[in-house]
Amino acid sequence: MDSYKLRRRPKLYKKGFSMENTNTDKLIRLPRVMELLGIQRSTVWAWVKSGKIPKGTKLSHKVTVWKESEILAYISSVMD
Repeated sequence: MDSYKLRRRPKLYKKGFSMENTNTDKLIRLPRVMELLGIQRSTVWAWVKSGKIPKGTKLSHKVTVWKESEILAYISSVMD
């Protein structure tokens, strides 16, 4: 019984906790950006270079992520 208590996860939802106080923006990688925009890899990088879509954030020399909300905002601005 004691070992179970040690492995139990801490409670994340405390009194007064609300999702409004947290940043729920997802970080997405290149394949998801390609899927959302309906374009190929080379077009994503061409649009980044031209400033058409946000640059993204480099996590390492091989990994770039974008905020999903920024990509969705770009899509909604194009749709208007």
